Amino acid sequence: MKLNFLFVWTLPLVLVVSCMTKTINEKEISKQRAFTKQHIAQVAMNMSIQTTQENGISGETLKTYRNLYNTSNDIDEKRDLLSEIGESNSPEAVNFLIEALNAKQSGLREEAIVQLNNHVHHPKVIDALIRMLDDEDDTILMESIESLSTIPDERVIAKLLQISEQHPNKIIREVAIDYALQLQNN
Repeated sequence: MKLNFLFVWTLPLVLVVSCMTKTINEKEISKQRAFTKQHIAQVAMNMSIQTTQENGISGETLKTYRNLYNTSNDIDEKRDLLSEIGESNSPEAVNFLIEALNAKQSGLREEAIVQLNNHVHHPKVIDALIRMLDDEDDTILMESIESLSTIPDERVIAKLLQISEQHPNKIIREVAIDYALQLQNN
């Protein structure tokens, strides 16, 4: 009887402590994200002196962003950094965004594609986005299709036609054929 009484009171206590710990951990994570975003903003502000209108961010700023990106474990921080890097017109920034297309996390690949939209007429970018049309993630595939939808390149059209015939997702097939036909008619 004494054991049952003890169990009845300790189980709720353990659950309360567990929930408190989870709440504390979530608060710490939230604080860390806020700090990280402030840090990125501070780096951007400090480096803005080196920013040029013509090339966006400077080489030194890009180097700092690359270092932050490579050392971070936070996907949101990495997405923010890709967004900042996407503002640059420098070849180094374009190369970095193309490298980010190889990220394991689809959210990072997606952000890299979005940022590469600013550079979609660059031959290296077109080649990289064509490769992304083979990505297994449907979101990545749709972003790649959208990005290439204004590029009347025969390779793009051929790949879109292939997707329109072979992809298992009906919506993706329809979007691919629609863009392929639009590109052929332009």
